[in-house]
Formats: sequence, C-alpha cells, structure tokens
Amino acid sequence: MPPILDLRQSAAFVLGHASASVNIPLTELASRMYELPEKGATLALFHDDPQQLARAMELLSNRGYQVSAITAPALTETGGSPQRLWHAAPILDEALAITSRPGRALDIACGSGREAVHLATLGWQVDAVDILPDALQNASALALHNGVSINTIQHDLRQNDLLTAGQYDLIIMLRYWNAPLMARLSGALASGGVLVVESFHPDDPHSRPGGHTVSTEGLAQEAGALKVKLLRVCPRNGRVFSQLIAVKEG
Repeated sequence: MPPILDLRQSAAFVLGHASASVNIPLTELASRMYELPEKGATLALFHDDPQQLARAMELLSNRGYQVSAITAPALTETGGSPQRLWHAAPILDEALAITSRPGRALDIACGSGREAVHLATLGWQVDAVDILPDALQNASALALHNGVSINTIQHDLRQNDLLTAGQYDLIIMLRYWNAPLMARLSGALASGGVLVVESFHPDDPHSRPGGHTVSTEGLAQEAGALKVKLLRVCPRNGRVFSQLIAVKEG
C-alpha cells in the first residue's frame, strides 16, 4: 500500500483519518511540494470531494508522481499524524551511525530543510544556512509541521564571516559544492566532528556544465587532514552523486 496523502482541510483530518496517512490540504499543496517524496514515487490520494480529488490527481501526475485514488478509507484515527512522506538523504543516516550523540549541527545550502528538520527531530541543535529566503521559509515551515525548531540563517557562502573554530559536531553539505569552503568547514568541526558531503558527480546526466559537480578524487583532496570514513560514487533515482563522510580526529 503506498503512502496515503489526505488532502482535506486539517480540521477534518484531526476528527478522523486513515491510519498512516499524511495531511497536506489541497489548498496548500502547491506551496508544500517539498514535503512530498521524490518525483516518480507512488501516492494514494484521498479527498471527500470527488472534484477536488480529481484536481489533485491531475496536479501530482503532471509533477511526475504515480497516483491512485482512495474513495472510502476507514477514518479510524484522530488527532495529528506522526507520519511523513519526505525522507532525508540516505547518507545522513550513515553519518549519524558514527556520531556519539546529538549535538550542534550545520546544514550548508539547506534548501527546503529536510536534513535539518530530520536532525532536529533526533535532538540536534541545527543551524540551517541558505542564500535564498524562500528556501529558508520552506525550511522553517517544514520544521513547524514536524513539531521542531531550527535556526535559519540567510548567508552568502562566498563570504568568510559565518564560521568559527570548533563550532559543530556535524556539518552537512548536500547537493551543493564549494571547494574553497571545505577548509573552513574542517576548521569549524569540533574534535570528533563529522563532515558529510554529497554533490553531483561529473557523470551525472542532468547536471549543467559548471554546476555543483565534483569527483570522488576531488572530494578526497579537499578533505585535507580529515579522516575519510566513506568515499564513493552513488547512483540514485537517475542521478549520480559523489559522497564523502570524514571525521576530525584529535
């Protein structure tokens, strides 16, 4: 059974909804697409208005999702739902497996904030940085919808005034590459801190020339004195990524 996306208004959802369903009102769906899984995923949709249900199916089909309609689910659950449709990048869980406990984390170029919010749900204190105010608004909204808070920072990462030595136990930089920033990220790690980088590999079929691409050799070189724990090329969902997990020893 695919995840159920309940598109009714929140007031109706809390009075009764299907088990394991997620509520995003249709009136908010276009502005909350970042809460959906990656394109190509399968979703089961529910709305008690057939016309609204058809509208949602058309919208999501046009966005690349595989959708089906549920017309009469058992609305046996009440209140909110802890379920979510989105997932943080899988490499984050691999990095968390080698960290001792939640501490202070930095999400570089956080985008819509999935990784930052995921960390916050696990007890991390998270600074989420992006140059785009719209991205930070989405990240804050995602945190609110998941019952946590994150500290959003609008900042141009080409500037040198953001990081100080030993600030963070975990730094992540995903789907973004900034080679000159790597030495500053290393310096901002506390002893035992973990750096996670995932950016597009030069062989990625959808990356533009001059985009955020880096080879695994480039990642290893820019890791400097950090102890490399993972270095690989990772194909996923039609994209090709270079990945690095490294630890600051001493």
